[in-house]
Amino acid sequence: MTQSLSSLRRFFAGLALLAVSMPGWSQPIGIAYYDINDAVLSGHGNWFHNYSGNITPGNQFTNLGNAGTLATYQGGSGTLNDGVIGGGINSQLFVSPAASDGTPIHPTLFLTLDTSQSWLVDRIEIYGGDMADNRIPGAITSFEVGIIGPNGGAANTPFTTTAFGPALNKDGIFVNDSVDLSASILATTPAWALVLSNFQGTVGDWFSITEIKVYGEAVSNVPLPASAWLMLSALTGLLAMGKRKI
Repeated sequence: MTQSLSSLRRFFAGLALLAVSMPGWSQPIGIAYYDINDAVLSGHGNWFHNYSGNITPGNQFTNLGNAGTLATYQGGSGTLNDGVIGGGINSQLFVSPAASDGTPIHPTLFLTLDTSQSWLVDRIEIYGGDMADNRIPGAITSFEVGIIGPNGGAANTPFTTTAFGPALNKDGIFVNDSVDLSASILATTPAWALVLSNFQGTVGDWFSITEIKVYGEAVSNVPLPASAWLMLSALTGLLAMGKRKI
């Protein structure tokens, strides 16, 4: 009997290993680096984050008595892809769609995926931060997702979020939000990069992110070419210039 149970355990363990290694199964996709337009510099509202890339400060604003400075982030990594689920010390606070002083703020995140190949993305998870004494984590109800890829990509598409735990915020709401792309055209569009924008449902025009996780499957061993890197950088720069003109 003991030998039979041991054989069964090995059998199911082998099935699990096979499932993980088979092509077509959703898997975590690394974020090589990310850019942000209309980011808010670290320290706003006593929330702190880090970023290794270039930071260009922009307009100043005040939201509910908290002074802040907008900025463009380019070519780096940090709090949003460091693998750490934090609180106010390791979470990035955003303002959207406008500060209480009337300043329009529309944060856009460009996530450049693992550049060894292109990907079919079926799920995105946004972790708001483990803060039981704050209402902001888990405040996102919807956002738009666009794709940049070898075939051109896909236009921004709105998705409603699904909250998940296990942690809860001050209002008893799960602090994390996910979107399911599997039934959309985006799930069949090869991606080099994702564009996240138009965040809705924020609390006091704030929302927070301590980590972003992307899932899907590899579709080819086609690395991101230099032309695509230039396109991403140019797109980020053009959008930043447009914001400064407002």
